Amino acid sequence: MGFKSIARAATFRCRNRRLYDDELHRSRLHLVAPDFSGKSIALIGNAQSIFDRSDGQLIDDHDIVVRLNRGRVVTPKSQGNRTDVLSLANTLSMAQVREMFGNPRLIWVTPRRELMHQSMVHQADCFPISDWKRLYSLLNGRRPSAGLITLFLLRESFSPARISLFGFDWKRTNTFYHESGNRQSWHDWDAEQRLIAAWHTSDQCLGGPALENSPLLSQTDLDGP
Repeated sequence: MGFKSIARAATFRCRNRRLYDDELHRSRLHLVAPDFSGKSIALIGNAQSIFDRSDGQLIDDHDIVVRLNRGRVVTPKSQGNRTDVLSLANTLSMAQVREMFGNPRLIWVTPRRELMHQSMVHQADCFPISDWKRLYSLLNGRRPSAGLITLFLLRESFSPARISLFGFDWKRTNTFYHESGNRQSWHDWDAEQRLIAAWHTSDQCLGGPALENSPLLSQTDLDGP
């Protein structure tokens, strides 16, 4: 990170101190938890392989549909139509969110709050940085992806009846809105897959096509939290 980036981040933090208050965000997430409790949740990843299936109606049949980053609906037959929650680690303005997704609940999942567009500062709930550090530790010092963070939050804080994963293949195919096939070295996709496999083994509420139809790596050295 260059000097200008560091200065910009420091200025943002000074102007938006509340974004870095873990206890505030934990309490806010606690307040919204009843909206998720006992519900069926579809968590939609952005793998190109999602278009190999026609799960759109199955996705929309869930009580809550959660999407990630810039994963807008381009093929409803495969992705469904609804977006009730948008989990973000990318910079989008509120105008872009409304254009791409309508009016979803917003959850910011990266500790890099300075990436948040100013128009979103008072709109988004934030994943606690201390919880992000837990995941970082579980992944042996690699940055967790937005999908893994969101799944962790749903399991740990919201007590849903069921979580179904769609469009996750841990970069066996490209992210559908990226031209590059790079597996992004700051994420350890194999470790994330093993961790989710461990959660799947121990948690009967976790399932969906991404787990049922993909050969998951066996758990080796990672345990669930």
